[in-house]
Amino acid sequence: MPQFLFKATDSFGKIISGQHVANNKLELADRLSQRNLILLKAKQVSTSSIIKSFQGIQFGSVKKEELIEFSNSMGIMLKAGVPLVESLSELREDQGNKYFKNIMDDMIEQVQGGTALNKAFKKHPSAFPELYANIIEIGESTGQLDTVFFNLGRHFKRIDDLNKNAQKAMIYPMTVLLVLIAVSVLFLVKVFPALFDMLKEFGDGKPLPPLTNFFLQLSDFMKMHWIWVLAGLIGFCVLISFLRRIKTTRYYFDMFEIRLPFIKGFFLQLRMATFARYLSMLQGAGVDILRSMDLATQSVNNLVIERILKHARQGIEEGKPLSLTLRGGSLIPNMVVRMIGIGESSGTLPEQLEFVANYYDEGLERRIALALAVIEPLLVLVLATMALSLIAALFQPLYGLFANVTG
Repeated sequence: MPQFLFKATDSFGKIISGQHVANNKLELADRLSQRNLILLKAKQVSTSSIIKSFQGIQFGSVKKEELIEFSNSMGIMLKAGVPLVESLSELREDQGNKYFKNIMDDMIEQVQGGTALNKAFKKHPSAFPELYANIIEIGESTGQLDTVFFNLGRHFKRIDDLNKNAQKAMIYPMTVLLVLIAVSVLFLVKVFPALFDMLKEFGDGKPLPPLTNFFLQLSDFMKMHWIWVLAGLIGFCVLISFLRRIKTTRYYFDMFEIRLPFIKGFFLQLRMATFARYLSMLQGAGVDILRSMDLATQSVNNLVIERILKHARQGIEEGKPLSLTLRGGSLIPNMVVRMIGIGESSGTLPEQLEFVANYYDEGLERRIALALAVIEPLLVLVLATMALSLIAALFQPLYGLFANVTG
């Protein structure tokens, strides 16, 4: 289908330029009129066969914040009675992300052509997760599309906040440690060698104190082999990243994540909160339990827990309740199993899962606040210890020199 560059005017007389797909100018004018635009001028875009072969390829991404804003805005406009195509067109005009704007152009064209909205979403899995399109399909079938958009916006916002809090707890100490290592290497390679040479020169062959000798040898090693040390660190990081992409080895990384003392409770709560949040949203939207388990399990991002949840899904297929299939496991917390059991027996599974997710969210926020409160003084202590060690390594032999001079 050919592309047209066009100029059109809206009801306020504002000139709008853009690009749209249509079979001919009459069809283009008709599609623009559905968006309350009057076509002024149109020119077909001529593209070579090479360009056409790459025409469908788009580069970019849709951020979580943009998806949340889109969901909430769609909910507001549909609740206010704005037609679906007009709602999409309005949001498309205000969209600053060109990649997202192109996706919305395609969605508008599909919906205008009679395609269901959920199928338009499914055509763009890089922007809209499979779960998103499935929830929209439920909203279309029940006539509660505005409510579904609000729920999606709320749930994605909570999950995004949870992930950001987790990242904050890990990024801060890692950043400080990396800066500490970088500064230490700089001093050992550039600053201390001259000072150590001076100490050896004035020491008249006398042995240096053990601490000074340690830093001297470390400085010499770093000065001679710093490029190999840097290459080794980069290679180690690349290797870890590569191994995490292989399913077999990633399983052991994920096992380490939820088994390591001190941090295992944090990561287990994070994964279970995400699972409970997604399963609550899916069950609340009316998705059947087997499909809900498939989609919610994909969100966990931990192969060990995924294996447990897939086993639980098999139990549901055999006619067992979800709480029974999860009971007795060493990883799934008893509180989660208990609340799921209450929800199944009382018919309030979405509400009980929402309670579990909120409970873990609050617990994670407390854990993160406590971790940051503990980490800060520990980092200060590490910095102080290193600084004092370096100062002592320099001043011990200097003190000996001055003592000999004055003596």
